[in-house]
Amino acid sequence: MAGHHSPAKDKTLVARNMNADRKIRLFVAIELPQFLREALAQLQAEIRKTGFPAKWTAAENIHMTIKFLGDTPVSLVEDIGGKLADAVAGFPPITLWAAGLSVFPGVKRPRVLWTGTGGETDRLARLQKQVEENLSAIGFAKEERPFTAHLTLARFKGSIDPETIISTMTRHGNFASGSFSAGAICLFESRLTPKGPVYNHLQVHRLAGPPEY
Repeated sequence: MAGHHSPAKDKTLVARNMNADRKIRLFVAIELPQFLREALAQLQAEIRKTGFPAKWTAAENIHMTIKFLGDTPVSLVEDIGGKLADAVAGFPPITLWAAGLSVFPGVKRPRVLWTGTGGETDRLARLQKQVEENLSAIGFAKEERPFTAHLTLARFKGSIDPETIISTMTRHGNFASGSFSAGAICLFESRLTPKGPVYNHLQVHRLAGPPEY
């Protein structure tokens, strides 16, 4: 019959379009090996003795963020994957370790407690820049602040005496983990739950380029 259409079919199309426009919270990061997470958990346990008012990052959730994408349409995930695959092409694995202790933005009003990165940090910065460049081509704004590779240990709640921060940084500033080979970057989905964020792997892009001499 002319002009007849199926309501069920209409609903399917609407659902499909809504699903494509659905947004998920994404970030690109390097996953850490288990031994490093254990070392960071030990460091956190030592610092917790100071009684800082802070929300501590669960050790299994600590990762090295390369690029935070935020709320992103599901329809873009495939394009993101292509850009990340291009970014890692020609990059061999990068040797890194965790080192030191510091705070963002400063000791007077600290918001984040973190440990930094040692090793082939110049090559890590080049990889991060390539990821930024590639993703900017599909609409993701470049980060204006300089890239600081770090691992977030805690987020402070309330004000803290700067002297306490300085003495803690002095006491634990010589922290250094064993080295590991960062062999991939991952695209994660972050789901916020009452118990804290849950991270799901969506993609893994392996670094396997020719060695750099």
